[in-house]
Formats: sequence, C-alpha cells, structure tokens
Amino acid sequence: MSQLKLEYQSLFWLELPNANNRKVLEQVHLNNFKLSVINANVYKYYQYLYPEIQVAFTLKENYTSHWLTHKNSDISVSTSINDFIDQYKKSGKLEQQHNTYYRHLNVFNYIDSVYYLRLIKERLPQFSPYFKKAAVDNAFDERFLAAISYQESHWNDKARSHTGVRGLMMLTLNTAKRVGVKNRLDPRQSVMGGAKYLNILKASLPERIQEPDRSWMTLAAYNLGLGHLQDVRILTESLGDNPDLWVDVEKHLPKKSLKKWYKKTKYGYARGHEPVEFVKRIRRYYDILRLYQQEEILEKFDRDFKQKKLDRSLKLEKFYVTSPVL
Repeated sequence: MSQLKLEYQSLFWLELPNANNRKVLEQVHLNNFKLSVINANVYKYYQYLYPEIQVAFTLKENYTSHWLTHKNSDISVSTSINDFIDQYKKSGKLEQQHNTYYRHLNVFNYIDSVYYLRLIKERLPQFSPYFKKAAVDNAFDERFLAAISYQESHWNDKARSHTGVRGLMMLTLNTAKRVGVKNRLDPRQSVMGGAKYLNILKASLPERIQEPDRSWMTLAAYNLGLGHLQDVRILTESLGDNPDLWVDVEKHLPKKSLKKWYKKTKYGYARGHEPVEFVKRIRRYYDILRLYQQEEILEKFDRDFKQKKLDRSLKLEKFYVTSPVL
C-alpha cells in the first residue's frame, strides 16, 4: 500500500494497531469504512453477524506467522516450539481444533443469515424465559437450546410437520409422552420437554466422550435416534477411526443410508446425511447467537463508557465555569 501511495497520491488508509476486529467490521458494515484488510478466518467467523459485508479481493501474498524468541546461541526454545507444532499436526489435534471452530462455518447462506438475525430480534425474546429456565434445570447453555429450536421450528410454537412432530422443539408423540409433555404446542412444555430429552440422550452416551464432541453427538442422537448413532460409532471404530470424536463419526454417518453398510448394523437403514447437516446448522446458529449477544453486551459497554466520559466532561465543564479564578 505504501508503494501504491507513490503512484496514487490520493490513496488514504487508517492504521488501527489496537483495533478490535469486531469494531473494524462493524464500521465497514455501517459503510463508514469502504474496505478493511482483515484475516480470512476472522471474516469467516463474523460474516454471519454482518452478512452485508462481502470479500472485495484477496491479497496475493501469504503472510506467514512466526514465533519470536530472544536472540542467543541457545536454540532449544525454538526447537521445542517447532517440535510441538509438528507433533500437534501429526496427532490430528490441529485439524480437530479447526473443525471445532471453523468447518461448520464453511457454507454461508446470506438469506438464511439475514432472516435469522431478524428473528433473533423479533421472535426470540418471547421464548427466551423458557430457554433460560430449561437451561438451568438441565445444565445446558440457553443459546444452545435456542439454536436447536430455531433449526427445528424457526421459533414457531405452532409448527407442525408431515411426519407428526410438533412445537418449538418438534417433539414426536412418543418422545413427548416420555418426558411428560401433554401439549406439544405449548411453548413452555415443548422447550422443557426437549431439554429434558436432550439430557437423557447426553447421559446415555459413554462418559469417556468429552465436550464439545459430547454435545454434537447428543444432537445427532436427537435427530437420528440413539440406536442409529451407536450403530455408526461401532462402524466408526471398526474402520479404524475414533468413535468418541464427532469429526470421525460424522464421516461415517452417511453410510447409514447405503445398503452395503446399514445391513451390517443393528438398527438398519437411516438417512445418515441428515444429522451431519443438522449438527452443522445448529452449531452455526449457536455461534451467531453467541456473537449477537456478545455484540449487545459490548455495545452496552461502549454506550456506558461513552456516557461516563460525557458525564465526566460535563462535570469538569461545570467546575471550570462556576469556580472562581485564583
């Protein structure tokens, strides 16, 4: 950019060494900035919060990251760092971290994102008390329950499907009876029942399955059924992968719809691709909701901070006006 400045004298940019990524993207979203140079992963994460922002171009040169160590003849620190990174890659943990935080964000749907953000404002508040109560009673994040409900019914408490599932959490008749729900179209009963059922499924999984994989498998069981999930976990292990990692289990879930594989399982055929998409969508909705609420908190903090500065300035101004000259 400095080189371009020599040729284009009118070129202007603002460097913000201590800037918050959220604030920078917000200014682009508000059209106060025309462009911003930002890390691709940061953009991918925030694009759901600011769906109007688009990629203008990608810089051709890749700028690699480096570890900085004190300059001396002892190279043990840099050697240890390189060894750690190599081992982390070979162990598959790096790929696992990437899958945890980014892979479910790969498919961006502008219309879905805009609609979701609108319903967060317009429809979610009326059901939030139910999600909060169910979250406390069943040890879940209320935003997690809200994301599931949005995927199931778009927060429509009267939702019905041709398969017979109904309500905010789209419970089947058998599931509703199991968790004590008498009226599936009652929003409070639906949310409480859905959360209770999720808790049953989660508790049914082996204790060795850790978070966040435990939550993703719970979602898959909610969508497909615990028996079918167990079938796929057994299949996953037989094929040399880890049945306790969602990234491995989701690879083999689609096999449940192929006769070559489902005839070998206890519970037989299932639409195995559906829970894969189900989990990805809920993870996206959950992340967007977390970002949205974080945005609300930060905006409130910014407003309070600005108001305090303004109040302080007014007090100082009042002091200087009314105080006698010494």
